[in-house]
Amino acid sequence: MTRSSTEPLYDLDLEIEITLHRLRKARKIVVNNSREDPHKHLKEFHVVCSTMRPQGILEDYIKMKAFPFSLDGAAKDWLYLQPVLFNTWGDMKRMFMEKFFPTFRIATI
Repeated sequence: MTRSSTEPLYDLDLEIEITLHRLRKARKIVVNNSREDPHKHLKEFHVVCSTMRPQGILEDYIKMKAFPFSLDGAAKDWLYLQPVLFNTWGDMKRMFMEKFFPTFRIATI
């Protein structure tokens, strides 16, 4: 059975679409090398996500859904190859930092 209606499944949320457009336009590529700063990436990502406040949507939910759009290369591969899904933004952020800013790098600062 095919869908005969041309109506979208969900209403377009312009605020979310605008934020996703900003993320795509200002994408920061994160790869696994010592020259790039995952802390800076997360700060810039937070700034972009904080520009939208859809009513009734938690900011952490927005971050979890938008984070893949902020990544490229090795970082995006890492995210999509995770064996389990993340339950919270805190879990996703922690695992990202463990991968791209491991504790042994702290000693070199």
